[in-house]
Amino acid sequence: MDNAQYNKVFGIGFHRTGTTTLDKAFERLGFSNWWFRTRGSSQLKAIIAEFKQKEYTTIRGIIDTHQAFTDNPFFFPHFYEWLDREYPASRFILTERNSTNWFNSCQRYFSGKRQTHLTYPMIYGRQGNYDRSNWIEVYERHNAEAKQYFGDRLLVVNWENGDGWDKLCSFLECPIPDRDFPHLNSSIIDRESV
Repeated sequence: MDNAQYNKVFGIGFHRTGTTTLDKAFERLGFSNWWFRTRGSSQLKAIIAEFKQKEYTTIRGIIDTHQAFTDNPFFFPHFYEWLDREYPASRFILTERNSTNWFNSCQRYFSGKRQTHLTYPMIYGRQGNYDRSNWIEVYERHNAEAKQYFGDRLLVVNWENGDGWDKLCSFLECPIPDRDFPHLNSSIIDRESV
């Protein structure tokens, strides 16, 4: 990425849309990547507290020391607008999947995980259970608004539909690695395909 014509790369797709796959792809492409599950889970409470105040000290420190990012907090509502202003000439990638598959995956994955409930009010507007219609409406609105905001500056990928190195590397202007594309959590994709 050192010679790239862009600043940072932000994955702004919701959780359970292939953010693990995107993180691993960033790693295989040689990016200094940050994904909260491997590097930032201990910082989540501080990040959420700062988001509530629209104060981004912790996340700014993370962004300034890495090149590529995905998952929490980068898909938080309209945070991509701040990222776009603060880090001009960056690239943005929206990972998406079938809405029903996405919701079912969230319900299975997050059930009983207390720490993730910290983010629910920020994302879904309320604490508590998995309200299918609310979650899907928020998810689909986020995707539509991101697409409208960025237009052709946004790469939209859907691993369920077979997107991989060709699309990603073309957008990032980097050579395709001589390695298989890291379709992680593929058992989820196989089980949920419509």
